[in-house]
Amino acid sequence: MKYSLVVDLGNTSIKYAVFAGEKFVCQTKMIIHNFSIKEAKILINKMLNENKIVSSEFEDAILFSVAPSLNKSIQRLVASIFNLKLNIFSVNDLKQLPQGVPPEIGADLLADIIGGICFYKHPLLIVDLGTVTKFIFIGKDAQLDGCSFMPGMDSSLKTMTHQTELLPELRIEKPKQKIGKNTLGCMKSGVYYSTVAALDHFKNVANEEYGSHKTIITGGYAEVIKDEINDSKYDELLTLKGMNKIRLDIKEGK
Repeated sequence: MKYSLVVDLGNTSIKYAVFAGEKFVCQTKMIIHNFSIKEAKILINKMLNENKIVSSEFEDAILFSVAPSLNKSIQRLVASIFNLKLNIFSVNDLKQLPQGVPPEIGADLLADIIGGICFYKHPLLIVDLGTVTKFIFIGKDAQLDGCSFMPGMDSSLKTMTHQTELLPELRIEKPKQKIGKNTLGCMKSGVYYSTVAALDHFKNVANEEYGSHKTIITGGYAEVIKDEINDSKYDELLTLKGMNKIRLDIKEGK
């Protein structure tokens, strides 16, 4: 069996995902703040060993990057493990973009859009809870109708802790109480429930625009609020599946 490596280099983390054709096989992840080629090799080799995959079975590799300063390091890493050239995705690699998508679009946003169009019935609201929280509106004819962006949950917390000397660093989690009773609780409550409120708002916007529609929740912080999304679909792999679909389209000359 032949495998492909899809690397998602974001602002906060790096994901290394293995696909066999269209099928997702496995992935591993590391935080960019802790990045080193040595540690990345350990993580990737552990993933391969646990899934009984041999590095020589890979036929191609592609990088989707929003942090270009690390591109060359990731290329060296992939070459050292897989003996492959890691191709860096450019929007120009695709012959045609979905209707309404501007040519200056970011790789991760494009992957969300293409993943949503390919794997779900539309109209569609995609909510990507990452470093930036993105609300993506896909119309019934598979066109991008537009987006709304806001600071991600982690970004919001860091803004408070970095700009206010006495506030502590916090991890992203659901608060035990809806109304904060101390400094930590107040911060957690504000960040968590403002994100939930924004989600509810844009779901209402999608209802106004489309009537019946599907809402897909993805991104690194989606798992934190998934208890609040009973009427939505949680798809942690949407972005990676979209990236792999782009890889296949490029390979097929689409």
